[in-house]
Amino acid sequence: MELRQLEYFLQICNSGSFTKASEVLGVSQPTLSQQIRVLEGELNIPLFNRIGRGIKITDAGKILFDKSESIMQLLDEVHNEFFELREMKRGFITVGGLLEDLNYLTPQITQFHQLYPNIFVKIIESEDVVNQIVENNIDIGITRCTQVPDTLTITLLYSQEFVLVVEKNHPFDKKPFVTFQELVGLSRIMVSSSCREVIDLYIKTLGLSLCEVSIVTKSLFSLLSLVRNGFGVAIVPISIVDFIKEDTLSVVRIVDPIPSQDINLIHRDDKILSYAARDFINRLKDTEKH
Repeated sequence: MELRQLEYFLQICNSGSFTKASEVLGVSQPTLSQQIRVLEGELNIPLFNRIGRGIKITDAGKILFDKSESIMQLLDEVHNEFFELREMKRGFITVGGLLEDLNYLTPQITQFHQLYPNIFVKIIESEDVVNQIVENNIDIGITRCTQVPDTLTITLLYSQEFVLVVEKNHPFDKKPFVTFQELVGLSRIMVSSSCREVIDLYIKTLGLSLCEVSIVTKSLFSLLSLVRNGFGVAIVPISIVDFIKEDTLSVVRIVDPIPSQDINLIHRDDKILSYAARDFINRLKDTEKH
């Protein structure tokens, strides 16, 4: 059974004759009759009673008529929904990553939502973004990992700088920048678990030895709270600085060298991404180019 045959059948029913239906459809009457005979042969039951030059739909024909109308309506709905997806009138995107990395992308996410208000972007906090992508739990991953399976596409988005946060009246409070050398001897240096590895690498490369890190936590806001309460200083991603809008804390840049870490975008090679997801990825890439 073909959709074309159902279309022919419905038009005959609505027109009341093969002649009128052939005119509407733009096919010859013999072709139309032949297709209906094929359809009746496949179903092994007559759909029309031929009475003289007229026709009358059979009980089987009535069943097929009702079902065919439903099929055509569903097909129209499919085409409409596909159009909405292509034109980005609807859709769903899942993006995973660490919140401190995703914070940097907030302007782009906001702009995307303004352009496509009916596209739902779900943000999922995850430290294991690579596996989330591999297991097809999310569409797009924002990660600091540089080694990913060959089945994934990885694109550099930006380089995240790390800065020092101190409380007011700390000896470094008024300094525009400090070096790693100046951090030697400081007690209670705190970092988030997500940037501990890269900070340790910088220290090792420089041949320095800092005091043992007192606290390692996933929560950057917990670190800021500890600094605020005089527990120590914290090395945090610069993207978190936008959330420091108070007079109790100061931000000091670290130089010689400037510590940073690449933030990458990953997605599966073998997954057909939605129009919305592809547009979202391209917008992130284009933003970083400019």
